[in-house]
Amino acid sequence: MSENLLEVKNLHVAFFQDGKLADVVRDVSFEIKPNETLGLVGESGSGKSVTSKAIMRLIADPPGKITGGSVMMDGMDIFALPEKKMREIRGGRIAMIFQEPLTSLNPLFTCGSQISEAIRLHKKCSKKEAEEQAVEMLRLVGVPSPERRAKAYPHELSGGMRQRVMIAMALSCKPSLLIADEPTTALDPTIQAQILRLIHDLQKLNGMSLLLITHDMGIVAENCDRVAVMYAGEILEIADVSTIFHSPMHPYTKGLLKAIPKMNEKVERLYNIDGMVPGFNELPKGCAFSSRCPYCKDDCASTPQRLEYVSAGHQVRCKYCRNLEQEA
Repeated sequence: MSENLLEVKNLHVAFFQDGKLADVVRDVSFEIKPNETLGLVGESGSGKSVTSKAIMRLIADPPGKITGGSVMMDGMDIFALPEKKMREIRGGRIAMIFQEPLTSLNPLFTCGSQISEAIRLHKKCSKKEAEEQAVEMLRLVGVPSPERRAKAYPHELSGGMRQRVMIAMALSCKPSLLIADEPTTALDPTIQAQILRLIHDLQKLNGMSLLLITHDMGIVAENCDRVAVMYAGEILEIADVSTIFHSPMHPYTKGLLKAIPKMNEKVERLYNIDGMVPGFNELPKGCAFSSRCPYCKDDCASTPQRLEYVSAGHQVRCKYCRNLEQEA
């Protein structure tokens, strides 16, 4: 029996672009242990959300297609399950909080009815019991006057309240794994901190694992146990938080950390990584970061790079990473 709750192995997802099938997620592998928080970090368009939707089997076909790999949970291959069984797992064993709750919640139904519907889909209970549980979940996630807010429509609530409704819905069936896709996007810093603290507290209360998707390294530092750094559809580095922040080995990870503004450091101009992310139809056969890498060698763009262990628990997709410190 595996010690991991979730195992993603060699995941490939493709979409049609300009009449061609382009890989937007390529050879992605990682695992999540029970009660662990894994941060999936990378800039916009790196494939983070597509990876999370693939895990939930929410890739619309067409235009997208899962072209390879597997996702194992509790010994089950999620991709091999019939849709009926997958609906039981989706929302029951694995739940997801999406980036923008206003587009995820149905504007025609009250918040309470949407939570109670999720409960009735996965639990055997009456409509009245589900409604009572929905109110209790709203109370648990810190929504004031939950009985009244349960009767409100999504557009009648603030962004922070809508996000709490989404969290209440996601946790209503006590999932083993919660996927939070940019859960604090478009929220002000005070509300961001409240939402992240709430997710953390509920994670401890329910004993669940968390896949936290973000582009904010500050959020990663404060909330994650391990980090997977993603770029152009690939995982470039995986390690625990301390290793990523103090001993990063991939040039892209180094660049991300160097771009973070530091307190009490006066600079004329903030650091930025030169160049642009290549389009998915323009990726080289080798390292996707090669065109922007200051350490690029002659064979980097043409030779495929593998995600390999450089030490216990630390994987890097760069065969020259051990020599970077000497060349820096």
